[in-house]
Amino acid sequence: MSTQKDRATISLAMMVKDEERFLEDALLSAKSWVDEMIVVDTGSTDKTVEIAKDCGAKVSYFEWPNNFSEARNETIKRSSGDWVAILDADERFKGDHPHRIRDLLTPTSAWPYQAIMLNIVNQRLDGSTTHTFFSPRIFPRHPDLGYYGRIHNCFGSLSMQKEIDFEFIQCTGLEIIHLGYDKTVYKEKNKEARNLTLLEAAVREEPEVDRYRFYLGREYLILGRLEEAKRTLASVFQLSVIDPMCYRESQVAYLQCLYNMNSSFEELLTRAISILEETPNEANAWYLLSLIYERFGYKADAIEALEQALKYVDDVEVNMQTSQLQAERAKAEVILAQHYSKHEHRENEARDWYYKAWSHLSPQDENWSDLVIHILKWSITNKEIDILKKVLKCLAENLHSIGLEQAFLTGLKTLSTIDTKRHAVKLLKLSIKVQTNLRTDPNFVHLLKELKS
Repeated sequence: MSTQKDRATISLAMMVKDEERFLEDALLSAKSWVDEMIVVDTGSTDKTVEIAKDCGAKVSYFEWPNNFSEARNETIKRSSGDWVAILDADERFKGDHPHRIRDLLTPTSAWPYQAIMLNIVNQRLDGSTTHTFFSPRIFPRHPDLGYYGRIHNCFGSLSMQKEIDFEFIQCTGLEIIHLGYDKTVYKEKNKEARNLTLLEAAVREEPEVDRYRFYLGREYLILGRLEEAKRTLASVFQLSVIDPMCYRESQVAYLQCLYNMNSSFEELLTRAISILEETPNEANAWYLLSLIYERFGYKADAIEALEQALKYVDDVEVNMQTSQLQAERAKAEVILAQHYSKHEHRENEARDWYYKAWSHLSPQDENWSDLVIHILKWSITNKEIDILKKVLKCLAENLHSIGLEQAFLTGLKTLSTIDTKRHAVKLLKLSIKVQTNLRTDPNFVHLLKELKS
C-alpha cells in the first residue's frame, strides 16, 4: 500500500459477507495506491475474513442491519484517511495508472463537497458488458458525507438525507468493473430475494420516496412479474414530488413493461412519443420505439428510431444507465449497416455502421457469432482489408463457435488474394496456436500448404 506522507491519504472502505470468490481481486486492485484497506464483515461463514487479513486489510465485525447505507457508513467511520474510496467485494478497480488518482485529491474551496466520479462497468463473468454508468466513489472523509437509503443507496448529506451540489471530478484513468449482476453470481448470492425483501420494506417504510418504487418496479420487470411491475411503476407517477431522472427512468421502464406485455400499437406509440416529447435525447425510449415499429411492420420508421437511439446512446448526462441499448448496441449498428448496404449511393453510411458495430462487438456477446459473420461477409464482398484483418484476427483467437471455422478459412482465402498470402499465413498459424486441435484439421492443413506454395 502507498506510504507517501506528503499527499492526502486514501482509505479503501468495504463491507463484505461471504465474498471469498471475489474479495482478493478486489483488494489487490486497490492495495498499491491506497494507504489502508478497511473491511467490515457482516457475518461471513466462508474464508472471507481470512482472505482480507492475508491481503493486508484491517478487518472488524458489524452485525448486518438489513440496511446497506447503515453498513456502508460504518465502514467510512472506521477509516482514517483524508479521502475514502468505496468498493464492493464483487468489484475491482481497473486502470493503467491508478496511482494518478492522487493528483486529483487536492482540497479546493468546494471542500468537503467534492467527489471523484468513476465509470462503473457492469460485466458478466465472461467479460461482456451489460451497461455502464458514473458514480461518486472517492470523496473526502467528513461526518456529513455518506450514504442513505435501505437499498440502492444514494450518496450525499447525512444530515439532510438528500443529494447535494458537489464539485464532481470525472476521472478517465480509472474505472470500476462490477461482476455482481452476472446471472450466475446474482443467483448464487440470492440477490433476487434479498433485493425484493429490502425494496418492499423500503416502499412500506417510505412510500413517498420515488426511487424505491422505481427500483421495485424495475426488479419486478426483470423477473417477468409484469402486472406487479406495471402497477408499481405506475404508482411513481402518482407521487406529489418526483425527481426528474427517476420520473424519466420510470417512464421508460413502464414503456418496456407495456412492450413485454404485448400492448397495442396505439398505447405503445402514445407512451413512447410522450417520453420523447419531454426528453428528445432519451436513447432507451428511441430504442424501444424502434422495436415497437419493427414489431408492427413499420420498417422505415423502425430504422429512423434506431438511428436516433444510437445518436444519443453516448449522452451520459441523460442516459445514465442505458442498459438494454448498450447490451444490444452492436446488433443495432449491424441492422443499420445492413439496411444502408441495400441502398445505392449509401455505401459509406453502411461502412461507417459496420465499423462502429465492430468497435462495440465482443467475443463474449451472446449474438457475437451471427454479428461477426455479417461483418465478415460485408468486408469480403467490399474488399475492406482493414476491418477484414481485424475480424480474422479476432476469429483466429476465438474459434470456439460451431460454423465459424469455415467462415474463417473463406476470409483467409479472400485476404490472400486482395492483400498478401504472408498475412493470411500468419493468421492461420495464430488460430492453430490458440486451438491446437486444428493442427490435424484437413481443411486447415490444406490451406496452409496452399498459402505457402
